[in-house]
Amino acid sequence: MHDDTPTDDDPFAALRPRLLRIARGRVDVAADAEDVVQDAWLRWAETATDRPDDPGAWLATVVARLCVDRLRHARVVRAHAASADADPTVPTHAPSAETLVADARATRDALAEVLGRLSPLEAAAWQIGRAHV
Repeated sequence: MHDDTPTDDDPFAALRPRLLRIARGRVDVAADAEDVVQDAWLRWAETATDRPDDPGAWLATVVARLCVDRLRHARVVRAHAASADADPTVPTHAPSAETLVADARATRDALAEVLGRLSPLEAAAWQIGRAHV
């Protein structure tokens, strides 16, 4: 069982409540704040051989920067979702099978119309080009 009580040899455990307060003050969702602190712990664990002189300052800086990164990412995701909603060329649902068949038939008929207008030499060139695709 994991013991969350702070110890002298584990500054992260002692600083965790402070780090959570910092994260909760910057991100909107408590779960996101928890994730930020966990990400900070992962970075802290990577420094096991070369610990900073002031763990509190280092961890507070890491948490603040991770919060900024998370907020930037959320803003980009929201902007992308909003632009996709506003773009009428982006389909909101998959077309039905009937629509796909009708589109395929219309494309086939249009291609037949265009090919019918080609000279024999142009039609031969088109056929040769298709053979090499």
